[in-house]
Amino acid sequence: MLSLEPLVSYQRRLDLGERYIHTLAEQAAQTTPAPPPKETLTSLERRQLAYASVIVHVYGSLEKYVEDLAEHTARAIGRSWATYASLPQVVRDGHSKVTLATLSALADKRYRGSSTTQGLLETWTSCEAGAPDWTLNAECYRAHTANIRASTISSMFGALGVGEVASLAIGDGELKQFCRDHDLGEDAGFFLEDLAERRNGVAHGEVPDDLLSLPRLEHYVEALHILGDALTDSVCLALWGLGPMDERLPKLGAPFEAFNGRRVVSHRAVGAPKVRIGTRLGWLTSDGHRRVGRIESIQVEGHAIDVTTDRPGEDFAIGLNRPYARSMPSSCLLTS
Repeated sequence: MLSLEPLVSYQRRLDLGERYIHTLAEQAAQTTPAPPPKETLTSLERRQLAYASVIVHVYGSLEKYVEDLAEHTARAIGRSWATYASLPQVVRDGHSKVTLATLSALADKRYRGSSTTQGLLETWTSCEAGAPDWTLNAECYRAHTANIRASTISSMFGALGVGEVASLAIGDGELKQFCRDHDLGEDAGFFLEDLAERRNGVAHGEVPDDLLSLPRLEHYVEALHILGDALTDSVCLALWGLGPMDERLPKLGAPFEAFNGRRVVSHRAVGAPKVRIGTRLGWLTSDGHRRVGRIESIQVEGHAIDVTTDRPGEDFAIGLNRPYARSMPSSCLLTS
């Protein structure tokens, strides 16, 4: 199961950026006496500083999220396979590649993480030797040599055998529609490129002629919110299809009724694992396709709750971000 911790932390950082944009907008709308001339910033200077701070904050939030998600994906893989030798060859090759790259960075004093040469070698050796308590060098998967773009995400997760997560996330229907509705390009690939370029400009002291307005910056933040959910969904889907995760995933069972075009489904509480708002569920369609859905709401007897219980009589209904399968199959939990 994949931890939702990276996504939750990322959304909080984006919320902070969004609140800052709102504060700037409120301040811009206020009429206050001007301070003494020597302390006055021009309107352009205020806009430049606001633009720079928001760009750096939201790009940094995205970069940390992708790094965190890669590390947690590696940990999820380590929990889902009984032996290192049973991992797909692409994952074992990727592990060797990122471990060697981190060892090289340590030798050249270019590494900023907490891993040590001895620790990396011991973990890698235990994997290759078939130790029963093996684990991946998860922190090594955080490394990247380019700004966060679609190609960077694909490369980072490719070392984990799930490089398709970038294209899956960028192809997310909700994200594509948002980008089109708000003139951010045909898909998220455009604004990721644009954000990376703008971040680079700010980092090098450049002030572009086309400063983004506060409403435009808010659109970027909103798109990044959607991208964060789409990336987590895509990683869940890719991991589920990578190997023997089915055997270890908690089963929620089949719903006994559905409403609102199957976007709300009801489950028996007894024997069911706990679920919470944000939990990702996986199910198979009648034609064998895997689907991932996010729990957006939970109700017990008409009352909204955040986390379910297993008490008898407290059957619950969950609201999903997409319709459940028409055949009403059993589902499994993909996140913890």
